[in-house]
Amino acid sequence: MLPDEPFTDAWQAQGCEGGAEHQVYVQSGTYIKRNNLNYYGTWLSYFHNLLIHNWLFPQTGYTFLGLMEVDGALMSVVSQKALRGIRGATPAEVASYMTPFDFISLKNNEYVHQSFGIVVSDLHHRNVLVRDDNELLVFDPVIYVRAPL
Repeated sequence: MLPDEPFTDAWQAQGCEGGAEHQVYVQSGTYIKRNNLNYYGTWLSYFHNLLIHNWLFPQTGYTFLGLMEVDGALMSVVSQKALRGIRGATPAEVASYMTPFDFISLKNNEYVHQSFGIVVSDLHHRNVLVRDDNELLVFDPVIYVRAPL
């Protein structure tokens, strides 16, 4: 268990950045993220997300740091290397990137691997960046497992 005060202090000092699921601050070239499990119904689903993310997108992999209680709720804390892109990826670039992994485009920035039952969503221009060498970096996708088709 991690204490919540150092995270909260750093997060507030940097302007309370984050999205629907994360609170984020940057420290020494690393993003520190506190997740509220907003997109995951269970801890198992959340940990599947971390493992699958690290398998599919190792350049932007997560390191699990621990858990913390915040206002009576249990939250996870992870770190992720702060990599930079020159711009957000287009939907066509994301589709070209996911196709070799045997993912099929569904709708709304969502892809499915039918054999494995893996769904990767939230792959929009803020979560997929293009580096100066045209490689894509995938940050913060929502990944879950469903029964294979």
